Amino acid sequence: MFHFISYIKIMPLKKSTSTPTTMSQEEIDRLIAMNEALTAGVKSKGSAQDPAKLSASIARHNPMNYDQLGEPSLLGDWHREFHNLFELLKCHAELQVDQVVYYLRGKAGLWWTRNKEAIRKASEGNNSPYVKWPGFKKVMRVVFVLEHIRRKMRAKFDSFKITDEMTVETYYNRFMELSEYLVDLNISEEILALRFEKGLTTIKKRLGAGQPSNMDDIYQ
Repeated sequence: MFHFISYIKIMPLKKSTSTPTTMSQEEIDRLIAMNEALTAGVKSKGSAQDPAKLSASIARHNPMNYDQLGEPSLLGDWHREFHNLFELLKCHAELQVDQVVYYLRGKAGLWWTRNKEAIRKASEGNNSPYVKWPGFKKVMRVVFVLEHIRRKMRAKFDSFKITDEMTVETYYNRFMELSEYLVDLNISEEILALRFEKGLTTIKKRLGAGQPSNMDDIYQ
């Protein structure tokens, strides 16, 4: 139908000896609506992301696997690597977890195999048609970082502040690393911003008055 409508538009008009047929306004409106719907369908299909092509693009960057072995910080490194890849490749949110689980190995891979259906059902229970990347990271950190390690890192977070040897960028990056151990506590962005400002002990006077709403504003 889409091709037929286009064909009508580009064909030259021919003279006719018969009485011309006039389309009613209702018929014209229906034809326009049909054309718009078909055009929208074509655009929608064109904007869809091909999972196979996305997998190939991710593989070309040779991201590391995660097998649960090593320091807990490796999990954060792994999360950040894929976060950056998703931004670089403009990966659609609904495809992110399905792409990343391919890089789970060893105990982590076994955990996903055993629990993927339960995780997906939990997402459906939260009215989400797919497992979201932020929630997936939170589950992983709770599962793969032992509670006593999380408590230890939270203690470091509570006392962490900038030193004379640090740049603000160094402080920010380390602060973000430590804050990852708070994911299961549901800390608000405003509370996190206040804690970030509190650690800027040597330059707080330059920040001025006002209630911070997020860390990025303070960092800038």
